[in-house]
Amino acid sequence: MIIQNHNLNKDVQVIRKGLDNIHENVQLVDIGVRAYLIRQEPGFLDPFNVGIANYESDLLELKKVLGKYEYSVEKMKPVEKVVRDYMKTGQHMVQLCDQGLVDQALAIFDEDRGKDAWLVYSKFINDVSSFVEGLQTEADKKYEAFVRDSLLIQLVLLSFSIPVILLTLVHILNTRKQRKELIHNLHENNRKYIFNSGNTEEDDDEKTVIDELIINLKQAATFINNLSKGNFSVVWEGLDEKNAKLNENNISGELNNMRDKLRAMKKNDDDRLWFTEGLSKFSDIIRERQNTLDELCTYFISALTKYTNSNQGTILLAVDENTEDVMLEVKGMYAYNREKFFEKRIGVKSGLAGQCYLEKETIYVTKIPKDYVYITSGLGEATPEALLLIPIKNETDVVGVIEIASFHPYEKHVIQFIEELSSNLATAITSTRNSENTTNLLMRSQQQAEELKATEEEIRQNMEELQATQEQLSRRNEEMNKLLDEYSENEEMMRVQLEELESMKQDEEELIENLEAYRSMMFDMLNELPLKVFIKDEEGKLFLLNSKVAESHNMEIEELIGKSDFDFVDEETAKLWRQDELEIIKKGEETYVFEENFGHGKRIMETFKKRFYIRPIKQIGLLGIQTDITNNVNAASKLKEFSSGKMNAGKVDSDT
Repeated sequence: MIIQNHNLNKDVQVIRKGLDNIHENVQLVDIGVRAYLIRQEPGFLDPFNVGIANYESDLLELKKVLGKYEYSVEKMKPVEKVVRDYMKTGQHMVQLCDQGLVDQALAIFDEDRGKDAWLVYSKFINDVSSFVEGLQTEADKKYEAFVRDSLLIQLVLLSFSIPVILLTLVHILNTRKQRKELIHNLHENNRKYIFNSGNTEEDDDEKTVIDELIINLKQAATFINNLSKGNFSVVWEGLDEKNAKLNENNISGELNNMRDKLRAMKKNDDDRLWFTEGLSKFSDIIRERQNTLDELCTYFISALTKYTNSNQGTILLAVDENTEDVMLEVKGMYAYNREKFFEKRIGVKSGLAGQCYLEKETIYVTKIPKDYVYITSGLGEATPEALLLIPIKNETDVVGVIEIASFHPYEKHVIQFIEELSSNLATAITSTRNSENTTNLLMRSQQQAEELKATEEEIRQNMEELQATQEQLSRRNEEMNKLLDEYSENEEMMRVQLEELESMKQDEEELIENLEAYRSMMFDMLNELPLKVFIKDEEGKLFLLNSKVAESHNMEIEELIGKSDFDFVDEETAKLWRQDELEIIKKGEETYVFEENFGHGKRIMETFKKRFYIRPIKQIGLLGIQTDITNNVNAASKLKEFSSGKMNAGKVDSDT
C-alpha cells in the first residue's frame, strides 16, 4: 500500500507537470512567433523551436499516464487537435515570414487562434485537475486505513519480537567477529594474490580493504583489456622497483611478465615483417636501377638510409682492383658533408672504410672517432651515435663498402638485414659493371670504325681542298694586284676623312668649354641674387643651391650637395618638414612666412616653394626661393598672421 501510494503521488506530479508543459509549449511558440514577426532574425525563433520540438512528446507522456488511471481518451482528443493545429499555424506563419510574406503572417496572427486553443485546453486542464484530486483523495483514505491496521499488527508483533531481538543481538555480535576475521583474510589475500603496495601502515578497515580490492580488480581488468587491444606500453599503477619483489608471483607481477613477453613477441614479428618487406623493396630497386653504377648506388643508398632510419649513408666501390694501389671511390651518397669525400677517392690502407674492405667483415662503432663524420641539419652539426660499415661482397670477393651513420644505435636485425642486402648488391654491381664495360667496348669499337671512316673521308677531302687551294691561290694573286691599285686610291680618301674628324673634335672641345662657361655664369648669377635659392630632388636631398644658402649653414656649397633636413635637425622635426614639402609638391606651390634663427640673429623670411622638374636626373623635385623681409614694414604683421594659424600655422622652413 505504501508503494502504491508513493507511485500514485509520483504519477500525479507527472500529470501536473505534463499540463504545465502543454501550456508552456503553447506560450513558447506564441512568444517565438510574435518576436519573429516583429524582427525577422533567426535568434528570436529559439523559444518557438523549443516548443515545436517538445509538444508531441509531452502530449504522449500525459496521455500515457492518464491512461494508467482509466481517464477517458476521448476527452483528450480535442486538446491534442487544438494544440497541434496551433503549432501548425505557428509553423505556417514562420514559413510565410521566411518567404517575405510578413503581411499574410500578421493577418493570420490577428485572427488570435491561440485564444481558441486556450479555451479548449484550459477546460481540459480543469477537468484533469479535478480527476487527479479525486485519485489522490481516494489514495489518502486507503493509506490512512492501512496505517491504522498496520499499527494494531505492530503492537501484536512487538510482544513476540523482544525475545527474538535478544537472540538476534547475540548472533550479530558473533557475526561481527567473524566478519572482521573475513575482512582481514580478504586484505591479506588481496596483497598476496593481486597486488602488494608494500605499505606496512595499511589497516583492516572494512571500507578501505574493499575499496582497495575493487581498485586492484579494476586495474587488473584494465591491464588485461589493454593487452588484448595490443597496447603493450600499459603499466600497473603503483608497481615500482621498491615493491617489485613482493609482486613477483601475484596477478600484477604475472601480468607485467605477460606484457613483456607479448611486447617481445610483437617486436620480433615487426622485425621479421620489416626484414621481409625490405628484401622485397630493395630487390625491386636493384632490378629497376641497373642502368649505370652511379644510378644504382645513388638510389640504393638513399633508400637504405631512409628505410633504416639513418641520417647519412654512402657507398664506396673498389677501383684499380688488379693493382697494388686499390682505391675506394664514392659512387652513391646521401646527406653526407661533401667535404669528407671531397677527393671522391680514398685509399684502402687508411680509415675504417679501408679496414672494412680489407678485413671483409662488418664494423659497428658506437664511439665515433673525433672529426670522423658530422651529421648536418638545420640546427647545426653533431657527431652521430652509431656508425656501421658493411662490406659489399658475394661469397669471398669484396667489391666495395656500405657506410651509414645514425643518432640511434642499430639493432641486430637491422645489421643482419644490411649484410644480406650487401650480397644482392654485390651481384648487381658486378653485373652492372660488366654491362658497362661491354657497352664501353662496343662504343669504343664503333667509335674507332667511325674515326677510320672519317679519316679516309678527311684525306679525300684534303686532296680535293689542296687542288682547290692551288686554283684559289692563282685567283688571289690576280685579286691582290687589283687591291693594291684600289688601296692607293683609298689612301687619299682616308687622309681627307682624318682631317674632317680632327676638325669635329676641335668643335666638340669648344662646345664643352662653352657649356662649362654657361654653367659657371648660371652659378655666378644665382650667387649674386639677394635671395636663398635651392633645388631638392625627389628624396628631399639638396641638388642645387646658391652661396646664400651655404652661408646660412656656415658651409661650402659642395659640402651641402646631397644633404637633407635629416642631417641638420632631429628626426621628428625632419619628418614633419618632409611631409610639408611632399604636400607642396602634390598641390603645386606654396608661399609662407617664418622666423629664422641661424647664428646671425633672428630674421623674418618669406619662402616660395614650387614643384620643379629636374631635367638632368629626370626627377620631380622642389624649387625653393627665400627672401629676407625683416626690414619690410609689413614683415611683423605677416609673421603674426602666419603664427596665429590663419595661414599654415606653425610652419617652419625645412632647408635651414
